[in-house]
Amino acid sequence: TAWRLKDDTGRDQALNEHYVIANPVLDAVHDHLGAVTRDLATRYDLDGIHLDYIRFISESLDADRWYPGDAVSRALYREAMGLGAGDAIEPAAMRAWVRTRITDLVGRIAEEARRARPGIMVSAAVWRRPDLARDQQLQDAARWARLGTIDAVMPMMYHDDDAAYRSDLLAWSTAVSRRGSLVPGVGVYKHDSGRQTVGQVNMHAEDDRFVLFAYSSLWHSAAPGSADTPEAESERLRRRVPLRAILRD
Repeated sequence: TAWRLKDDTGRDQALNEHYVIANPVLDAVHDHLGAVTRDLATRYDLDGIHLDYIRFISESLDADRWYPGDAVSRALYREAMGLGAGDAIEPAAMRAWVRTRITDLVGRIAEEARRARPGIMVSAAVWRRPDLARDQQLQDAARWARLGTIDAVMPMMYHDDDAAYRSDLLAWSTAVSRRGSLVPGVGVYKHDSGRQTVGQVNMHAEDDRFVLFAYSSLWHSAAPGSADTPEAESERLRRRVPLRAILRD
């Protein structure tokens, strides 16, 4: 359990129905994920590496505890900040440092991938707005895209409300200045009809790249939870028929 996220009492993050994560401040975690990336990019003719859940997943954490708050993580923070052993630590300041460590991890993964396979694309699924990504998920994704740390951010702007989708798209378009580095994510599974999906895709005035989530919302899939009934197939058909023109292009 050395890599498990721990609270300020030293207890591991509890097992749950969501995700249990590795502590992103640990060098050993960075080394391991870097090695896995290097191995994949060396062994296989990959076009890209896509990072999902490359953020601080706090939904299943105890709100009354401090993560990572264990002695090892606190010592690493003190060393990084030049603090003495007896100096107090402000959890908010340490949280900001955790964000920089996640950014370091993204950079390490991208570096290993590109060194092993020049020209490989590195992308990441990111939170629906850049400010929420940075402040809530400790995912400084707009910075990653601006600086070229990764080649593309794919914000999960999954809305059945077109105004909310447009607002998120504007926020990302403003935050990411490097052309081609923004690939909006459209939540097909929330749409009753493919016409709404087409409408949201057509909001992308400057770039015609987009991703649709998820495959099983359009076509039959063996994905867990995907219904295999005539009614479900009819619903998938309603979603995909209006998309044929843009998908063909």
